[in-house]
Amino acid sequence: MELTPSFCKAPTWWVVRGTARLAVVRRNDPATTPVAYRRCGQKLKRCLDGYLTAQANILLMKRPTITPLAVCAILLVAVGCDFDPLGDLFEPTVARIGGSWTLDAAGLQDSDLGEISCNASRYRLVIDQDGRNSAFTGTYGGGKLTCVRQGETILDRTATGMIVNGTVGRASLLSSASVSFDFDTRDAHQRGNLLYGDSNRMGGTATWRIDFGGDIGSVNLVGQWEAVR
Repeated sequence: MELTPSFCKAPTWWVVRGTARLAVVRRNDPATTPVAYRRCGQKLKRCLDGYLTAQANILLMKRPTITPLAVCAILLVAVGCDFDPLGDLFEPTVARIGGSWTLDAAGLQDSDLGEISCNASRYRLVIDQDGRNSAFTGTYGGGKLTCVRQGETILDRTATGMIVNGTVGRASLLSSASVSFDFDTRDAHQRGNLLYGDSNRMGGTATWRIDFGGDIGSVNLVGQWEAVR
């Protein structure tokens, strides 16, 4: 059954129609597929006829402020179809984070005595990710790590090294992807998420262990980090 009304020409309509067809084909009982498709298609067409007739000026004369994809998604649920036509559209996939990023981790605090604070600024990350592989590696460099104890600078060095143990999770239109990685070793660990709705920003919690030597020794630091691509 052809579900394309003559007035429904927006490209997003083809996404809905194709996704709906794919969802139907994937039903467990192929024998009932044509009946279910026709029944749902007839109901959907009636709903679309009513809505699109009222909104003809919006759809045909200019770019719609509410896309046909959003409208059709609502209607597909409202007409009571017995399958999930948008299941594949919202199927989570591994996020792509390869490329160049700039990372800052401000306010890393000594979690033991609270005497030391550190700032990691302008770390330039280059992340290598093979296609949709969830694992990634890379390099970092160019930034500075500065640590202060009771007003005295105890560490001031240029940051450079390898990104290891990198993993990124799956994201969809409704969920963000988790991400974690280390600078050189697990003593400099970042975990967090791609920021929802923006695939070029990520952030979370940084947990570092730095050996300052001398009477200070190794100190655990915790703070927030954010990176922008």
